[in-house]
Amino acid sequence: MKTTLSILFAIMLSLAGSAYAQSDTSATTAADGSYPAGTLLNGLPITGIDIGTGVLLGADGVAEGHVAIALFGPVNPLTGAQQNVIVEALITGGSRPAANVATLTGTATVDMGNGAPPLAAVPIVVTITTDATGKGTVGLVIGGTTLPAAPITDGSLTIADLPE
Repeated sequence: MKTTLSILFAIMLSLAGSAYAQSDTSATTAADGSYPAGTLLNGLPITGIDIGTGVLLGADGVAEGHVAIALFGPVNPLTGAQQNVIVEALITGGSRPAANVATLTGTATVDMGNGAPPLAAVPIVVTITTDATGKGTVGLVIGGTTLPAAPITDGSLTIADLPE
């Protein structure tokens, strides 16, 4: 019975094709960047970003993947510890408005790093813009807060067509 089900499943997959069959895009990042002075998230000054992304984006706007972000906040003068905001996002949609731009949408869990419980199901938009050097900028909208685009100073950003 298992063999029959396995063969049936394999046939179904080959007939259905990939969920990302035409003009599929891969968006990956492993990068660090900085924010201009005065950048705030929920009143917390943010100076930098560390981002890791692995997302498959279909031509139909359906996406599948994750984004992990650390936003660097201030150092507490009493403890000497830096307050970092940790954002874990599940990406479910997006678009590719230009060859070097991927816009990813989904929901995130946001831990403000202040001891309060993390915020769940926060809407997020991540805009990755690459340049010829494999760097570029990362734009974030977390909940109702739009952060300025962060120039990437280390690591890489990649937006690529996937072979059919």
